Amino acid sequence: MRKIVIALILLAFSTTSFAETETLSLQQALALGLQYNFDLQVSRLNVERADAGIMGEEGRFDVLAELGLGVSRDERPVDSTAVADDLVSTDQASAEAALSKTFATGLETRLSLIGESNDTDVLADRLDPAYRTYLVLDFTQPLLKDMGIDINTTSLQIARTRQQQAALGYLSRAQQLAAEIELAYLDLVQADEEYRYAILARDLAQELLDGNQRKFNAGLVPVTEVNEAGRSRGEYASDRTTGDPGAQSTP
Repeated sequence: MRKIVIALILLAFSTTSFAETETLSLQQALALGLQYNFDLQVSRLNVERADAGIMGEEGRFDVLAELGLGVSRDERPVDSTAVADDLVSTDQASAEAALSKTFATGLETRLSLIGESNDTDVLADRLDPAYRTYLVLDFTQPLLKDMGIDINTTSLQIARTRQQQAALGYLSRAQQLAAEIELAYLDLVQADEEYRYAILARDLAQELLDGNQRKFNAGLVPVTEVNEAGRSRGEYASDRTTGDPGAQSTP
């Protein structure tokens, strides 16, 4: 995991030379690492799924609206003087609108408004067509099974507990990842500083070598000082190669 974090931070630095400049602050590195980490995204999806589970359990106690329509026709043969034809036709139509709700105690309520219409060919029926409307209120409260708030809200409490677990897991993973990113970032900053000092020391050693070479050419210093400056320059160049955070050797 730490290698992935380091690679992410390295990609945000300048491609020309690691020692030149940084283009990514610690806050930006944290934001990128938290945004594009796959494990953290999965943890966030678990939180969203747990939230949806709570909504589903709470929906069991929402008000439910119902609307129903019905039409029927009945024809029966008869042998009666009260009917003009040999068939009696009866047309019926009904409509119902209802609201229902279940409470945490187990109480179920339903309020319905029903309207009916009846039209028949029977001559003796003075109410033709006939209409009827009535209002019905139902209460159903379990007295033994499924009675009580604890029993009816068990699934909801479980869903809330799962949501809390998912949220705490997400926060814990985010804090852990942020600590890893910060540690990797500080390691890279330290390596960058060491790399810069190695370059500076290499350049100073090169200047010393060039100066001693000029003095040697002029006969002012012995050859041993020139060789010593050359060895120092080689050591600094080797340190720069091994200490390069970007794993790029510079001649």
